[in-house]
Order: sequence, then C-alpha cells, then structure tokens
Amino acid sequence: MKKLFTAFVVLAFTFSMGAIVMSKGSGSRTLDWHKGGKSVKINFSKHKAKGVKCNSCHRKHNNGKRHFKKCGSCHKSKAMAMKIGHKMCKSCHKKRGGPKTCKACHG
Repeated sequence: MKKLFTAFVVLAFTFSMGAIVMSKGSGSRTLDWHKGGKSVKINFSKHKAKGVKCNSCHRKHNNGKRHFKKCGSCHKSKAMAMKIGHKMCKSCHKKRGGPKTCKACHG
C-alpha cells in the first residue's frame, strides 16, 4: 500500500509540474524593453504554435545564464535595447514569415 501511495504522489507531482511548464509562455504580454521605449505586444501562444522555442529569444549570455528580464535592464540605452530587439525579432520574422511592419508589433 505504501508503494502504491508513493507511486501516486510521484505521478501526481510529475503531471502537475508538466502542466506548470506547459502553461508558461502562453497568452499575450506587452513588453516595454526599455523604459520610455515603444512597447511590443508578444503573443506567446502564436509563437508556440509556429514552433518557436523559448530559448530562441531567451538566449544565454556571456555568463552562461538565461535572462528573463527587460533587455534594457542591462543594455542601458533605449537605442541599444531597440537595436537588439529589432535584430532578434525582425530577422526571425523574415525567416518564418512573421509580421514585418512597425504597427504589427508596436500597435
């Protein structure tokens, strides 16, 4: 009986963690990459449906860690944050057929 209970607890934990991980990156979020810059609305569900992985945008930095905070928190100027955002997003949109107009992302 103890083994059955332990197996059930492990199984329940495994499924609940899977549900938490799968729910991350769903829905839409408006991001202001740098305070005072133009915000960008990102629909994570659409990106997932197109097969875009989280690591495509959340890249490893020189210290080997992935960062999930505003780009402008390290890249201090608005121009630098914009340059990085445009380079990353626009190049991917060109390859994968995503929106390419200013208003499509900044609307």
